[in-house]
Amino acid sequence: MKVVDTKEYISMLRTLIEEGKQVSMIISGSSMAPFLIHARDHICLERPSGELRKGDMVFYQRSNGEYVMHRIYNVKKEEYYLIGDAQTVIEGPIQREQIFAVVTKVKRKGEWIVPENFRWKFFAHVWLNIIPLRETIIKTYRFFKRFHQTKHSRRNRTGSFRTDRPGVQRNGHPDRNRRIYLGAYRRDRKL
Repeated sequence: MKVVDTKEYISMLRTLIEEGKQVSMIISGSSMAPFLIHARDHICLERPSGELRKGDMVFYQRSNGEYVMHRIYNVKKEEYYLIGDAQTVIEGPIQREQIFAVVTKVKRKGEWIVPENFRWKFFAHVWLNIIPLRETIIKTYRFFKRFHQTKHSRRNRTGSFRTDRPGVQRNGHPDRNRRIYLGAYRRDRKL
């Protein structure tokens, strides 16, 4: 496998985009989560052909040379303010010359999604406008997801408890003199 420098790779893609070609790439980084996930999802990029609007996902080059894909939060004259879906801090102003591509479709969980799709519209309109609540929503989602996964991982397909935990016999009942795995309750302890 050949390892390519990210700046060289994006620079090559930028050249193709400026020639009018559509290019696709795998997402790298987590700033666009939960809509786009690192190393799982793909994006298709094209040269912007019209006016860029709030909610558009664009690829741009920062003044320090870094290439970034974020969503437009606000447009003031020819200055753009951008933010990643996983972020709470707005970046800007970004000049129009720094933006070289717009995302036209994404492949999320193996399914191609276009701007008319409900998920795309949700992140472009609703999610974009609840920046102060994002952190709380994401933390709550992760908590319940972890709780849900833990709850379901304790049972095997037959509905009995897993047998690799201390204090649990094969039939799913705890030993009489041992502590139950999930708590400090003992059979001989009074409540």
